[in-house]
Amino acid sequence: MSGLPEGARVLDVSYGARSHVGFTLRRALNAALAEGRLGPLSAKTDAEITERLLGLHTKYGCLAVVVRRVHDRWERVRDLAVNRDPALDQYVLDVGKVFQASELVTDVEGLLVTLHSTLDVAVGLAKLVERRVLHLRPNAQTSDKALRALPGISEGEQELFHVARGAFVHIHAPWLAVVLNRDAPADLAILTRRRPNYTTGEGYVLLSRVDALLTALRRHVDLLENSLAVRIGQLT
Repeated sequence: MSGLPEGARVLDVSYGARSHVGFTLRRALNAALAEGRLGPLSAKTDAEITERLLGLHTKYGCLAVVVRRVHDRWERVRDLAVNRDPALDQYVLDVGKVFQASELVTDVEGLLVTLHSTLDVAVGLAKLVERRVLHLRPNAQTSDKALRALPGISEGEQELFHVARGAFVHIHAPWLAVVLNRDAPADLAILTRRRPNYTTGEGYVLLSRVDALLTALRRHVDLLENSLAVRIGQLT
């Protein structure tokens, strides 16, 4: 990429993510440094922690935006499906009648990618703090499995969630299907393969469970940050 011409104006954009994440850990670090309970951090370590805190703060705030977009578009698809003649169930549901289909596909993919990205940044931050601030030996550091375990979400669901994200990023766009069940509200199936098995529950993630994953992720991030802050606060 060629450089900018002489005299070009570059304005950095500032935005507020309106997220509480990051402040608890930063305050704990600042207090430990100011009180001498923690030795000075190297410029590299401090910069990396700051970058990850800002990243986690921003991604956490962005989740609400992506979720809102998905639900706004899903509601229009749901209404179209619920009101359509059941005799037409053998035919695909053409959502192009209510909006650009690519909008829902884009937002669903964006939601799953952002969920994973938020977790990745949180895990990376925890590892960095344990290694370079708390100076824990490798066998005393929190395992990757524990750092990624979302509360209240089964391992099977988390694995399916991971498969969905990986497939959308590396293989194909999200395939979607509306699920109409008399015993439950209408739901959106996000397929991890073109032909899922609805009888065994394999090959798809329901939007209602993605909502549960989101709730679990938010709780997990909060607990993880608070845990790190507490351990820093216990330094002597």
